[in-house]
Amino acid sequence: MEATRELTAEEVGNLANQLQNAYDSIKDTYNYPLDDLIEYLQQTQSKPIHAVEESAGVAIRYFLMFSSPPETWEALCGREGIYTVDARTLRAINFDITIMN
Repeated sequence: MEATRELTAEEVGNLANQLQNAYDSIKDTYNYPLDDLIEYLQQTQSKPIHAVEESAGVAIRYFLMFSSPPETWEALCGREGIYTVDARTLRAINFDITIMN
């Protein structure tokens, strides 16, 4: 049975580190710079809700809130939404934009 739960701040920090370690092999699967996502996760570990979908206690997918850096909003090209990330490969599956300017 699959269940979704919020990630703890520690889990978000660990995930940011894992993304950084896998950077070269996964960066091309992200719509926006992976550096920006990693920095966002490190800065906002417990502020937005980041979630994980699990089956039998094993992570399947992450749902990571993302907002592009302030300078992108100032340049009227900001994006915010939820990245769906495969928990095994750390590759982006989808990015659902919820706000843009």
